[in-house]
Amino acid sequence: GVRAAMACTPAGWLGLVRDGRFAGWVSADEVDRARSLDDLDPVPPLARVDPESTLREALEIILTSHSAAAVVEDGDGCFSGLVELEAIRRGLAG
Repeated sequence: GVRAAMACTPAGWLGLVRDGRFAGWVSADEVDRARSLDDLDPVPPLARVDPESTLREALEIILTSHSAAAVVEDGDGCFSGLVELEAIRRGLAG
């Protein structure tokens, strides 16, 4: 379940998706204290991009938000994935 996923996440944060939308990040400590997912109070992401964003656009958004990643959302605000700063760096270098 959720606790097993947290054990595999070295960052200590888990992304929470509710009703197809990215609700935010929750810490391992909060997950440990919660009785259910409804008890969690996620922190909204600092950076969001859409699927059509270029790597350079995503990089600029991530850097200006002082984040390590951006949530990818479609035009309806539905969660599509996550793009990480390191993945962008590798993409631009290659």
